[in-house]
Amino acid sequence: MRKIIIFLLLASTINACKTAVKKENTILLVEINNTDAKTIKLQNFSRNFQKEIPLSKNNTFVDTIKKTFNYYFFKIANREISCYLPKGSNVKITGNAKDIANTIKFEGENATINTYLFTKDSSKKILANKEEELFALPEKEFLIQLKKNKSILEEKANQAKLPTSFLTQELRNIHFGYLLDITRYQEYHQYYTKNILFKVSDSYPLTKEVASFNFDNVKDYHSSRAYKYVRHRFFTRLANKKQKETKEDFGVALIDVVDAHMKNTKMKDEYLFQNLQGLLGGHVDNLKGIYHKFMSVSTNDAHKKIITNIYNNLKALDKGNPSPKFVNYLNYAGGTTSLDDFKGKYVYIDIWATWCGPCKREIPYLQKLEKKYHSKNIQFISISIDREKAKTQWRKMIQEKKMTGVQLFADNAFKSSFIKKYAINSIPRFILLDPKGNIVDANVARPSNPKLIRIFNSLGIK
Repeated sequence: MRKIIIFLLLASTINACKTAVKKENTILLVEINNTDAKTIKLQNFSRNFQKEIPLSKNNTFVDTIKKTFNYYFFKIANREISCYLPKGSNVKITGNAKDIANTIKFEGENATINTYLFTKDSSKKILANKEEELFALPEKEFLIQLKKNKSILEEKANQAKLPTSFLTQELRNIHFGYLLDITRYQEYHQYYTKNILFKVSDSYPLTKEVASFNFDNVKDYHSSRAYKYVRHRFFTRLANKKQKETKEDFGVALIDVVDAHMKNTKMKDEYLFQNLQGLLGGHVDNLKGIYHKFMSVSTNDAHKKIITNIYNNLKALDKGNPSPKFVNYLNYAGGTTSLDDFKGKYVYIDIWATWCGPCKREIPYLQKLEKKYHSKNIQFISISIDREKAKTQWRKMIQEKKMTGVQLFADNAFKSSFIKKYAINSIPRFILLDPKGNIVDANVARPSNPKLIRIFNSLGIK
């Protein structure tokens, strides 16, 4: 048995917090029994601040956090615990890691709010377990049920005796969660019903919601994780529309719409920086255009330097250049496998992980491809970048989903040399190599994209 005692000091000393007329420190005391944890990762809701905090030999630590946010979360027993910690507050959390749901207790300032947040997260977890049932519903029934789910959460908030200002924001946060599911419906309905041709109706409320959305609300950004996801999905929708109209690269279109809709320079710089990194790790047709567009819009020199380094690395992945290599990756079928083992064949590489929803949605399409081209001059390889501790889950998923092709396990997840040389920071990612081991496309189309078959045909792979 281990006991974790965590003191988070968001200023200089605990004593200062006790004696100052206007408290400047935020103190979080956490005492959890029956855990083997050696570190605690603290993050704010918008995930632009995080810190891995190691425990000392006596299972305690004192740490000063220079950035202050109202909302944080950390993990206990693989469960995220949300915390409301405004400047100057004191909160104590106790519980048993083996039964967090029934033993967790919040004391001190804002205990009512933190108890509510834990209850809300539990309610959301119950609703999430019914995800397939919800998203498989026809459109009209889906919208009715979604509003019922929203009402359940709103009722819990109204009954929790929350401070008026917090309740006002919390009702907005619940609305953003509702909007997030609105944005997900078409994609998730296609997946759960296996109807990839499904489209929402013209009367579906998404267009109206995008038109009235505030992309610059700083308070919402720091108070709601759902707000951040909704904003990104709305930007993606607007960028897709602009791309169809202008025929320009999606990345250029995205930067344009963000620049047009966001007036807060700091928030705009942060959003573009975070999302461009992910974008450059995916399919990019106009690398140079995206890079120069970003450089012309961003005002953050540190961001520009990092993106410039990524850009220079990606230029080494141009068509015709020798591919980076992986060596002796664990093979599900037994033994180890290296990239050079496939010289003489085209190679289509899928970079994925068991935790990645979009990756798993591509599996059926990849299976069809592998079956269609099984006797052709192309090898399909899937490389998992799961962490070492997920290796059993990796094997189980391959078996359960009857995954075909060559199934490999990377040697160090995202930090694997092969992954880093391809600048992969988001998945799924697909790579196509020629029989000589040279790059055909470092960011080729996904299996679900009909464009991929046309690419294969153009190369004589039939």
